[in-house]
Amino acid sequence: MYIGASLLISAVLFSVLQYAAHGFIRSYCSNPAVIAKHIKKKAQDVQQYVTANQISLTNLSALDPWTEQEGLTALAVYYNGNLLYSSHMMLPDANTPPHPYQKYDRLSPWEYCNTIIFHDGTAQVFINDLFMHRYIDYATNLSLVAFFICSSSIVLVFIRKKVRYIHTLEQEIKILQGGDLSYDITIKGNDELASLAFEINEMRKAFVEREQYAGRVKAETYELMTSLSHDLRTPLTAIIGYLEVLDGDKNIRKNEFLLKIKNRALQLKELIDHLFEYFFISTNNGEQFPIRTISVKEALGEIIHEYIYLLKQNGFSIFHEIHLPLGQMKANDGMLQRIFDNLLSNIRKYADPIDEIRIKIGESNGELSIVIENTVIAASNFDKTSLGLANCKKMMALHQGRLHYEQKGDQFMVKLFFPLI
Repeated sequence: MYIGASLLISAVLFSVLQYAAHGFIRSYCSNPAVIAKHIKKKAQDVQQYVTANQISLTNLSALDPWTEQEGLTALAVYYNGNLLYSSHMMLPDANTPPHPYQKYDRLSPWEYCNTIIFHDGTAQVFINDLFMHRYIDYATNLSLVAFFICSSSIVLVFIRKKVRYIHTLEQEIKILQGGDLSYDITIKGNDELASLAFEINEMRKAFVEREQYAGRVKAETYELMTSLSHDLRTPLTAIIGYLEVLDGDKNIRKNEFLLKIKNRALQLKELIDHLFEYFFISTNNGEQFPIRTISVKEALGEIIHEYIYLLKQNGFSIFHEIHLPLGQMKANDGMLQRIFDNLLSNIRKYADPIDEIRIKIGESNGELSIVIENTVIAASNFDKTSLGLANCKKMMALHQGRLHYEQKGDQFMVKLFFPLI
């Protein structure tokens, strides 16, 4: 479309220039004074050529190179009324040549008779020069140049406009990539670029709608899980409380099923805690857990000593090698406490109290390394779902750390790695 418009405008400009130039050239070249001046100049050129090349009347064919070079100029040479040379088929009347130096109007387009001195005599030379055609050719060439400049300029203007629009789209897409999905894409015109911008904008709107829908679903899910957690924990906590009262009342005859019910209730409560903990950690984006940079000793010193103390209180023997590095780490106190609570809970349930618990803490490859090893009770029903350890992995990831665990035979090992700063 733009190319067609540029060609049309340029063609109109070419026609106007041609019409104006041709009118001016015809008016200028029809002026007798201009014609006389031009013919006089050509006669001087012929005289200079004849003199320089010593051309004689018997060797007038030597004028051929000059006439071929001039192109639109024709010569007719008369001597004593006889035609000796002609470079064109249209000639003055050979039988009645005009008197020298008089205007020759009868056999147009020949205009003037000029006296030229040759090497062996003087002759009359008629000169016909179509100089107007030269000017018309020059004007046509200039009009063509104007045509191409105009068409190229118009196309470049349109292209530059489209390039600016493409640059605008690029900047706006970068804004969308930065997360500002509320930014509207600019739509200009009705061509392919405008169609592309429209489709990008529609895609943006659809994505915003999906994000809003996902946010509503997430908020409703949080609300549902919170309500469900409260509804389940409230009666379960009351049941556990009643069982604790019954278990501690000496006046009530003990029954083996009472202890089983109590253990099952505690197991169910722990399972519910793990499920809800896993849900909230796995769906959290990290904003609810502020992470701060503190020293390793401040973050883990008290927690590790408390962890070892509680293990000893539960009847476990401990072997430990603790070397806390002097560096810093990113930590959230609540999550760190929850990680070690989960590890402590696993040891209480599954570790064999006969064998010692081995704890090694130190620095390894720019990381804080914590390794805990224990022997698993042969008759224990190890946590098949590993929800506690899965939650620990999630919390370690929020610390930009890692957690690995493995069991070989009756030996169980947990490794924690925190990046040091």
